[in-house]
Amino acid sequence: AAILVVPAKIGEFETSFAKGGQTKEHATLIRSFGVKQIVVAINKMDLVGWSKARYDEVSKTVVGFLRSLGYKSKQITLVPVSGLSGENLTEAKSVDLTHWYKGKSLAEAIDNIPAPLRNGEGDLCMVVSDIYKAQTSGALMIAGKLERGSVIPKDKLLVMPVNVVATVKSITSQGAPMKIACGGDNVELSVRDIDHDQQQQLQVGQIICAPHKPLHFIQEFKAKVLTLSAKIPLFAGQNIVVFSLGSGKPAFIHRLVRQIDRKTGETTREKPRCIPRMSAAEIVIRTHDPVCIYPFRDNPALGRISIRRANETVAYGIIESVVQKLS
Repeated sequence: AAILVVPAKIGEFETSFAKGGQTKEHATLIRSFGVKQIVVAINKMDLVGWSKARYDEVSKTVVGFLRSLGYKSKQITLVPVSGLSGENLTEAKSVDLTHWYKGKSLAEAIDNIPAPLRNGEGDLCMVVSDIYKAQTSGALMIAGKLERGSVIPKDKLLVMPVNVVATVKSITSQGAPMKIACGGDNVELSVRDIDHDQQQQLQVGQIICAPHKPLHFIQEFKAKVLTLSAKIPLFAGQNIVVFSLGSGKPAFIHRLVRQIDRKTGETTREKPRCIPRMSAAEIVIRTHDPVCIYPFRDNPALGRISIRRANETVAYGIIESVVQKLS
């Protein structure tokens, strides 16, 4: 689940939802990450006098855009709030709000989101989000989210693609010690058996897996994508940046396989010359450097991508197949 904060202030909302607007971009990225439930916090309602008309206007625009991304109404929760005054973050007290709004507070809307199933099964997969030295002990810490699998102290870890092996000393989550971490947990791993030169190779965005089951890295794959409202269509030979789990890699579109009907999934054109805005298609992408990407059916966490061009997200989708495995 995700919380999308939208400003209700006149002019600010229009700017944030204009072409290239930050809020619109955030909504697109949320969808590309596979988030299924979204809470829309319509903020700064105090600056428009808790106007129901303004709330309805903003809600209509936001919900319409989210539905164009594939969300259903039951997956979207709208909550009017004021971050400055704290109104309706945990409780609605203002008469200007309560006389027309009878829904949940932001905290209640968050609590109402169904907890996702934790994936402790399958091969270990963790994306590195931070690397630092602990202030007290000086131990090397690797932070990130376990996408699948599990890890316990004394486990051996393999950091890809640099092929650095480490041993887990201890596991914490927000400062609390853990005996075991499973898929879905955000953790900090205290590790050892890494020399200074190997430490210098570690970077945010790298993948941690089990040494006896290393993940594959590839440079060519087929993806099924949905294009957004960019003016310039997608075409073969175009330079792009492919994002997977927050890490971006330079790439280019090698081939346009087919254009697809967004509703039925049927082929509308084989080998199209370009893919226009708001369309579905299958394309083949080649990256300049190896990336850890898997077919969505085999590993959903590593099977989603978003495509950016000229600092704008132009498409998102899932991996259909891997053309070539490098490791």
